[in-house]
Amino acid sequence: MITMRSHTLAALAMVAATAQACTTVPPIPQPRFEPRDEVALASGQTISSTQLGATLDAIQEQTGVSGYSATLINDGVVVFHHVSGLADVDTGVPVDETTTFEAASLSKPLFGAFVVHLASQGLLDLDTSLASYWPHPDLADDPRAELFTARMVLTHQTGLPNWRSDSPSGELTIGFEPGERYSYSGEGYEYLADVLMHLLETDDEGLDRIFRSWLLDPRSIEATSFVQSAETLDRKSEGYGKGQKLSSDVNYRVPEFGAAHSVHSEALSYAKAMIALMDGSALTPDASATFYGRQDTPLPADFPGREVGLVDWGLGFAIYETPAGRFYGHGGNNRGYTNFVAINPETQWGVVIFSNENQAAAFTEGVIAAATGLLPPQ
Repeated sequence: MITMRSHTLAALAMVAATAQACTTVPPIPQPRFEPRDEVALASGQTISSTQLGATLDAIQEQTGVSGYSATLINDGVVVFHHVSGLADVDTGVPVDETTTFEAASLSKPLFGAFVVHLASQGLLDLDTSLASYWPHPDLADDPRAELFTARMVLTHQTGLPNWRSDSPSGELTIGFEPGERYSYSGEGYEYLADVLMHLLETDDEGLDRIFRSWLLDPRSIEATSFVQSAETLDRKSEGYGKGQKLSSDVNYRVPEFGAAHSVHSEALSYAKAMIALMDGSALTPDASATFYGRQDTPLPADFPGREVGLVDWGLGFAIYETPAGRFYGHGGNNRGYTNFVAINPETQWGVVIFSNENQAAAFTEGVIAAATGLLPPQ
């Protein structure tokens, strides 16, 4: 077993005790929602909110998306929140401001920031072997598992598959030497969540409470969480694919902190979380510099997104260099849901899109084109 190098057991116990005392953590001031008649695109162009909403509705109709929720952030303030379509096609229930969606892999940027925050508090070190904290129970016979670090997990360099169920045997294996290259992996994120639960001496629900007490004020933001309540599930839209209702392949009524996939949210709530990550209220200056720093992740030359400026994979976000500055983005696809987020911490700009349509890339790309003004209209 590799020994701990970056902290003492006493320090760990102190951090864990502090983190578990959720009720003593001062809530982060909640960002404002100030609807504006004119809003700014990422390119610097301005557009009326009415025109932007009509454009998004037209893209929805063109791409056959059942329903969606979208927000725009200008200067660290939510200035546009628009919903449209149906949360339940069969019953005619519309999407409204309280409708939640499966955020899918939009869970990953939130989790990455959470890990960086906990590292800044001394709970773990981003470059220390995770096996020194909690060995992976399914990889005890592979010494390469001792090379995993939190940084490798967050930048998808562990060599683990996306999901073990993707392999014919259904067993978890390591595909290459950790740190050698990029390969998207939800399994890595799930393992890191288990490490956190071990260090904090808590379970899935406890880890979610700690997360929410750090980033969100549960009294005023009820929509964003890794572990679902009856309320968030009752407010969730149905998922669709080509007009057909799709059943979820995960039972979210069973408490599970799915670091890679389980967040449920809606665009306004998620946008407020993004603002807290951009404006310094959730991350210290050093933690923010770490979270948004380039990681030089070894991406292949033909990696998707290169054509629109993707240059690196950071600690939870893909990093894009564009004529309007550096943006951090991530897509999210669960069965019946397609989502996207893009933010620019320097200008405090951002866009969030949630939809209840399966693999609706044409829709999210169209919305991104309309909201940024940086891409040709879809």
